[in-house]
Amino acid sequence: MSTGSAAFWGALALSMAALFAVGAAVSTLTHRPALLVGARQVGVGLAASLITYRIGAVLGRAAAP
Repeated sequence: MSTGSAAFWGALALSMAALFAVGAAVSTLTHRPALLVGARQVGVGLAASLITYRIGAVLGRAAAP
């Protein structure tokens, strides 16, 4: 197992690849370009993770003694 920044970047790359794969798979149902739908899925996933991180950071500061 990796630790530190190597684990972070590895998890980020794996997550982005999985999001892209799901988007590309969905494109077969919607008959839209796989690259477009995969990239959109990655964008939505990254946006959701950033929003979640920011909410956690704000709540963490609010709950700190």
